[in-house]
This record gives sequence, C-alpha cells and structure tokens, in this order.
Amino acid sequence: MKKVKLEFCEKQISVEKAWEGMPSKGKDVSKSSMVKYWDKIKPGEAMSSVHESGSLFSQIKIDPKQPSPTMTSKEYQLWHWETPNLLSIKQCFRLQTFPDDYDCEDKIKRYICGMSVPPFMMQRIARQIAIQIFDIGSDEE
Repeated sequence: MKKVKLEFCEKQISVEKAWEGMPSKGKDVSKSSMVKYWDKIKPGEAMSSVHESGSLFSQIKIDPKQPSPTMTSKEYQLWHWETPNLLSIKQCFRLQTFPDDYDCEDKIKRYICGMSVPPFMMQRIARQIAIQIFDIGSDEE
C-alpha cells in the first residue's frame, strides 16, 4: 500500500492576519471571575500558569502574532489579548478556516469548531491523496 507523504510548506497565519477585515470584539465577560486570571497572563499563555491548582489549561489569552491555539469543543476557552472578551463564534470559525458565510444550521457551533478538521487543512490533505495515490491533479501545481 502506498504511503502518503504530508509535507506542507505553507506559511503559518497569525490570528491578526486571519481576522483581517472582521470586527475583533467578542463576547464581553469583563465581569467574570475568570478575569482575575486573564489580568495576570501575557498573550499566548494559558490561565493554568497562574491558577492555584494548575487547571484552566485550555483557557488561553491568544497572541495576535501567532497562529491560533488548538480549539476544543468546550464552550468558551479562547480570550482576546487586549480586552477580557471571549472569542465570538465568527472569530472562531475564521481561525478554523471555515468560510465566513458557513451555516452549520442548528448544530452547536463551538462543538463544530472543536471537533472538525479545519477545512483548509483537509483540502491540503485531500489534494495530496489525489496526487500521490490517484495521480490526479499533479499538473495543477
């Protein structure tokens, strides 16, 4: 059986770049008890670094200059770097490379983000399978 080599050379895309042209405000949670942890961490850090028990490892203040951290299917986990806002679903969809007009109907949107392979990534994998296994599309490069 033929093995597919997945060696991608795409440049990483920062949060800032991914959000070009869209509002950067998310869900205001400035009154949340979590803000005390948000205040103590730098962009790119998880709240677990300042939490007493080390929990809250998936609660992250995103760094605008870096690619997005991995999203899980849990409700609200990624925080804006400038203000104590949780990311909106539109911001999450953009980071996961879903089209801006994507309609997931009545499905739980955060679950979709956390459980899906980002469409951009899946497209790249599918293309390599088509080229390497089925010899389709190699002349399109």
